[in-house]
Amino acid sequence: LITGLQEYITEVETIAENRGRELQKTKEQKQQLTTLNKQLEQGGTGASAALDFDTLQGSEVPPRIRALIEDAKGLKVRVKKYKDQCAAHERTITSQQSQIARLADKAAALEGAVRKLEKDPDTVLAELRNAASAAEKVAAAEEKVREMEHRLSVV
Repeated sequence: LITGLQEYITEVETIAENRGRELQKTKEQKQQLTTLNKQLEQGGTGASAALDFDTLQGSEVPPRIRALIEDAKGLKVRVKKYKDQCAAHERTITSQQSQIARLADKAAALEGAVRKLEKDPDTVLAELRNAASAAEKVAAAEEKVREMEHRLSVV
């Protein structure tokens, strides 16, 4: 019975020591945070009092806060990357919108030219085909003329 009580007392003492160490660490972290808070308050209020993650030293900050600072740095990099991508996409959109506007103006001008002819597109296409056929006939006739001139020069 006495041995059991001694073991129990030893366990309780160990638990008390562990909790005492944890309490001491918590007090140290509280002191560090209080110091940081005072530094921020002395620095001013508003945007000027913001915590500058880049200037803090590792030993000045508790481990939990240090981990949060590292996460914030990583997130800053990601935000910058996304902002750059967004700016690139906005530039692309702007150029595409201006290209669309130019093409729309060109299409409107072409439609106006077709309307001035007072012909539908099918009629214009048929006339172009007829003109190509006529050009082929003229070329064939010119070839016959050259051939006949050659024959006359031979005789």
